[in-house]
Amino acid sequence: MVKKYRCLQELNSSQYLNSRMEEHTRKIAALFLSIVIFGQMCLLQVAATDKISDSASSLPKTVFIVEGQDGLWHRNSTETRSVGYQVTLSDIFENIYEGEDKRYFSTNDADVFVPVEKISVPLCNGNYSVEELKHILPEKIYEDIVTASIAATENNIMDAKAEFFVRNQGTRAAGDGIVMDETRTTYNGCTFIHQQIYFAPWYAGGTIAKGASVTYPFVKSLATLVVGYAGSKFERIGEIIELFDYGASLYDNFKSAVGQEPILGKEAKDQVDVDIEYNILLKYTTYVEPIRETKYLSCVTQKVRVTHIWTRSYLLATGGMERNEEEVICDELYMSPNFERPEPIAQEFAPSLWQEVVSYKFDNTTPVKFTWGTFPDGFPNSDT
Repeated sequence: MVKKYRCLQELNSSQYLNSRMEEHTRKIAALFLSIVIFGQMCLLQVAATDKISDSASSLPKTVFIVEGQDGLWHRNSTETRSVGYQVTLSDIFENIYEGEDKRYFSTNDADVFVPVEKISVPLCNGNYSVEELKHILPEKIYEDIVTASIAATENNIMDAKAEFFVRNQGTRAAGDGIVMDETRTTYNGCTFIHQQIYFAPWYAGGTIAKGASVTYPFVKSLATLVVGYAGSKFERIGEIIELFDYGASLYDNFKSAVGQEPILGKEAKDQVDVDIEYNILLKYTTYVEPIRETKYLSCVTQKVRVTHIWTRSYLLATGGMERNEEEVICDELYMSPNFERPEPIAQEFAPSLWQEVVSYKFDNTTPVKFTWGTFPDGFPNSDT
């Protein structure tokens, strides 16, 4: 500042003043422009940081791939059958492609494909030694398979199975051995590892009303299966499934099928059963702490596909006790809130574990969770 004022005093010239002011204005403008550009760069960096890398929802349905010298397969940009092997994105598993001859590939981005093998584990009556999986699977996933195996065996569910994918560790990193397949995404500057296991077929439901609880208001309102997520309150997700044709209630359906009026509230043997067959995919998301690269399994989410619903009613009618059964064949898919984007919640809750469970209810009944460790009593089994 002293030097500036000395110059002004010595020259005392309006020309000098004008030139200095013009120079000062140019510097301010340049500084302002630099601040704006820097701010835009920061915003772009934040946007890029918050963006979740490729997910299953962004993958193409069908691609052609060719085998590389590295043992991996790569997407063929020409998309012609003569120079590539056609694979289709699975509608059950995440980030898995399947070829016509039942060859499977795992991918993060639909550019590089890792050959994987599907393992199908029968869960009932010790048909497969679950203990053999212990060295392949992470602890939590292994425990969930054990829980499912116990439930399937106790309930004699002969066709229950668990499915997952394995790969040769040497195809992605140094070393040998079979490991459970995984895919990776990035979010907020961090890496997330995703693994999955599929249970099918599984069953829920059972007796939902019996004796005095089989009332006129109940049978007249029972008409739909509603699927949702039960957090602080039950929030519906996906489509509502009608239990009977034309949106009829249990009361209307029973009366039409049996040809008699139900007489309710007078018979202790009155009973209503609703059984649901479904498949369930569990996604396990592990957060990799960026400084020490410590891994925390911090999120488990669900994708449930409902395939069959049986409604059985045993009611006193004008001609005595009558039985009616209705079956709905469907294909409705339901995902827990963070299934497609588990990264933010996984990072937020690490090192703790956040678990989401899709639930269902029949109209005004209490929500019940879809799970892989229980079955309704007595249904189904090999004797039915």
